[in-house]
Amino acid sequence: MEVSVAFALAAKKIGQFIHRYHVLLFTVLAIGGLSFATFSLYQLISQPAEEAKQSTSASFDAKTAARLRKLHSSNQPATPNLPSGRINPF
Repeated sequence: MEVSVAFALAAKKIGQFIHRYHVLLFTVLAIGGLSFATFSLYQLISQPAEEAKQSTSASFDAKTAARLRKLHSSNQPATPNLPSGRINPF
């Protein structure tokens, strides 16, 4: 019987403590949680990549190179290819 009385007294004391300091406890836990989340995200972002990035090939095949050679430069006028039956309004 003494164990249950001691347990009830301890539970009452803990309840009073939580009731008295619940705002402070919430604030400390919230700030601590946000600090942990911020630190974790910072660590995640600042880690170097584990694998090297693969470089993309910048070479063209022969067909694409031929099409690029056919293009005119910016100082040459373009020859418009109008569909049949259409006139150039300019």
